[in-house]
Amino acid sequence: MLNKSTIAGAIGALLFAAMPASAVVKIATYTGTFYDGYDTTGVFGTANTGLAGVGYVVTFTYDPSLGIRSTVAGYSDSSRGGVGFGYPGKSPVITSAITVNGTTKLLAGGYLGLVQTSVNGIKHAAEYSYNDGVDYAFKQISIYNYPVGAPTSLDQNFGPVAATGGWGSFAWYQTKVNPGAGPATDSAYADFNYDTVYSVSDLLPSGGVPEPANWALMVAGLGMIGGAMRRRAAIAASA
Repeated sequence: MLNKSTIAGAIGALLFAAMPASAVVKIATYTGTFYDGYDTTGVFGTANTGLAGVGYVVTFTYDPSLGIRSTVAGYSDSSRGGVGFGYPGKSPVITSAITVNGTTKLLAGGYLGLVQTSVNGIKHAAEYSYNDGVDYAFKQISIYNYPVGAPTSLDQNFGPVAATGGWGSFAWYQTKVNPGAGPATDSAYADFNYDTVYSVSDLLPSGGVPEPANWALMVAGLGMIGGAMRRRAAIAASA
């Protein structure tokens, strides 16, 4: 019978086999509380619930080499991409996640992804937007913070360190463009407080087995890669 470590290791091997050999996948973690916000439809379990003061954990899993990278030695390093930035297929963010009250929501970073670190602060963002005239969706996780001693390279691990200030927001909407067509299926928003603790580590530790908190992200990443491979195969078959 396979144990959790064996399963996790196999997932990690498959995920990383689909990536460039030089890829070093990082995971940035933010913890803190919401400054304000409201969960209308029960995205995190209970509908019509205020989110002010509620705790959260946000993670961004990313490979800086996948995006359009810009560096200033000793000062700043950023990578961005995706349709929202005008660079389809170039997002550095593989997936992001937010956990509130034991419920986790995953957001792929392919539409828009940004990772940035500098002496002036750090920023991570993932966003998805869709509107076909009938259905509308907008999902976003974006945080900008000022942890003391933040590294100037996205290749460096860091923290955990408490931030001295910052801002950010979360939005999770899915509804009909015409309100008369039906109620929103998802509706929640929040602003992040200043009490953030921030850290960056390798997605896989030196032993090659992901931490338990990373299992869901590994599975999500594997699913996203599988979907992309199926789409490519379909395109090739129809060519």
